[in-house]
Amino acid sequence: MTNKKFHLQQHPGAAYLKLPDYPEKLAPGEIAIAKSVDIHSLIEDYDGPRLCLDFDQAGRPIGIEIVYSGDEYD
Repeated sequence: MTNKKFHLQQHPGAAYLKLPDYPEKLAPGEIAIAKSVDIHSLIEDYDGPRLCLDFDQAGRPIGIEIVYSGDEYD
């Protein structure tokens, strides 16, 4: 079993869930996210907040971004 954990960062109208494979430390200039996929591109009739799935260079999922429009979180 891994000791890695999920980590949630919250901001007004948005949140980012770092998955256990998200890099703990990055070298200067290194970018953790190699690819982002918007859920709307996968599910045509999706009706919810903006969700982006983030992947690293090896194709592993490392994070989920959740963004609400202004009137959805007031």
